[in-house]
Amino acid sequence: MPAVIVGQTDRGRSELSSVISGALHTDRVVLADDALAVTPSIAIGRTPLRDERGLLLNGREIAKPEIFQLYLVRRGCLLVHPKSGRAWVLRDVKCRAAVGPSG
Repeated sequence: MPAVIVGQTDRGRSELSSVISGALHTDRVVLADDALAVTPSIAIGRTPLRDERGLLLNGREIAKPEIFQLYLVRRGCLLVHPKSGRAWVLRDVKCRAAVGPSG
């Protein structure tokens, strides 16, 4: 069942960031304070590479963002990366079933 985060804590935010950065094989990701607290999915775009003048090295960024989805399961909150099929139980995050048109 799609879920959203409730009562986000620094520890939970850190776990979420760590899981997503690990899934994307990057040092860190920047997440909004309300990431997954409003909707059950999040799109993470890669930071485009730029030269010393700030111009994009590849001209324009055409890579699609990576999507992650949050689900409420018996074990708690499950973060899923549909593209890879991988999933992680978030131990420091509390969630509830999402309601409404967005989930």
